[in-house]
Amino acid sequence: MYLQSIVRMEYIWYWLDGSGQWIEYGKQHTDYCAATVTSADLEAAFLVDRKGTVLFQAGSQQYEIHFQDMVQINLYYQTRRKVCRWPKFVFFGGGDKNERSQLETTYPLHHFPPNWDQSALPDVGYKLVELSDTTSEYKEVKDLFEKTMKDYKICRLQRIQNPSLWQVFQWQKEQMRKTKRGKDVDERLLFHGTSTSHLHAICGQNFDWRICGTH
Repeated sequence: MYLQSIVRMEYIWYWLDGSGQWIEYGKQHTDYCAATVTSADLEAAFLVDRKGTVLFQAGSQQYEIHFQDMVQINLYYQTRRKVCRWPKFVFFGGGDKNERSQLETTYPLHHFPPNWDQSALPDVGYKLVELSDTTSEYKEVKDLFEKTMKDYKICRLQRIQNPSLWQVFQWQKEQMRKTKRGKDVDERLLFHGTSTSHLHAICGQNFDWRICGTH
């Protein structure tokens, strides 16, 4: 089933304080003054110019956000804080309250596969990580590929690290497990041939099953 028929993805913006806590922009907080910009404001500005900057105020302090570096700078003290743009999966089309509350969890989670490169986890979009042909991961993919594509040579393998889509994938598996009354989901490793012109869209947004066969 195509992803957008299940959820609508929105984005929430946070900054990381000195204690390691993510603080949402524009929300009241017991320890900090609320920013004069909200997640909606930042998302709108980001979509217009992903390398741009946004000025805002929190209490008596002036700040500037740099989208390209995903950093917040205090204009007086020059303190720099990391900024995070994280997806909120908004459910529509039915479902009970328990399912909806799980789906709308927006706090940044970091439960990613242990083989992922932790230094290549983007706040936005995805990263491609080159796999060494000496790793077990490379060998596993190579063996599976050659079972049905023996006459083709693998030039290189890259792992797609897309934190947002990984979270959606985990949620979808959990929903399937519930419909099967707790039984394990039949998860398989498959291959999909496509034009290079579609690679960026697939890596960033997943497959669109509505146009299956056109790739």
